[in-house]
Amino acid sequence: MKLKNFLPTAIPLKELVKNSPVGEYETRIILEDLFGVKPTDFIDDKNFSRLNSYKFNKITTKISAGYPLQYAVGFTYFANSKIFVNESVLIPRPESEMVVELGKEFLSDRINEKTTIVDVGTGSGCIIISLKNNFLNRKNFEFFGVDVSNNALKTAQKNARENKAEIEFLKSDLLSSSKLPKRIDLILANLPYVDLSLQNPDLKYEPENAIYCANEGFHFIEDLIRQLPNRLSKNGLAVFEVGYNHTKNIQSIAKEFNQLKFSIQKDLNNYPRYLLVRFKKDMPLV
Repeated sequence: MKLKNFLPTAIPLKELVKNSPVGEYETRIILEDLFGVKPTDFIDDKNFSRLNSYKFNKITTKISAGYPLQYAVGFTYFANSKIFVNESVLIPRPESEMVVELGKEFLSDRINEKTTIVDVGTGSGCIIISLKNNFLNRKNFEFFGVDVSNNALKTAQKNARENKAEIEFLKSDLLSSSKLPKRIDLILANLPYVDLSLQNPDLKYEPENAIYCANEGFHFIEDLIRQLPNRLSKNGLAVFEVGYNHTKNIQSIAKEFNQLKFSIQKDLNNYPRYLLVRFKKDMPLV
């Protein structure tokens, strides 16, 4: 017996949207991006084929069970950039867009200066690509993205190509790669910052090594901070996205590195979220 005999009959798009288990907004995204449905097709109430209805039902059933929409359609939007995602990379969050804005603010004051920028734990490359997209014509800016995951680097490279962003991606444990500049002017980092004990079932499809780490989620952030005296340029800036519970950890390590100035900014929900680190004035480099 042929497959078509088991498939649901063709149905009007309006009926498909109405009965979808994932809501109208998500349904339209799936239909437009995975099945090529045009916005005018909804108005004309065109029919959806039996085979596509079958495929659509499989996808929406998976999403309604908790599978991320971004993984299902294969991409998301972040800071005006289209970013392709898969299960090897974390899904970009809106709060990370502030890391881009803080980097943009810093670079806007260095338009004519030779400047190196490194995104540590780049994942999908969303932060460094979105930042690069603001400075496409600045030949004096050199952009790097580093990660320990080969699959993440492949995804980041694809995203850079799709966004026509010239960025060098390197495999590196934090700043260990010998191919990176010795001194870096802008360091951006959205490293894993959730404590290992706080496993979240809502994040079960995303890579654990991009979410969780030891020491209350501060392990990798602390390791990178310890590298700053030897890697950050004299007038440089490091921007971290941190956990809301990291204030005490930051205060503790700030006492140890008295040549560095630490400041914390809050996110839109009034949580401590962004750590800015730079050298104090008149402090010599190590």
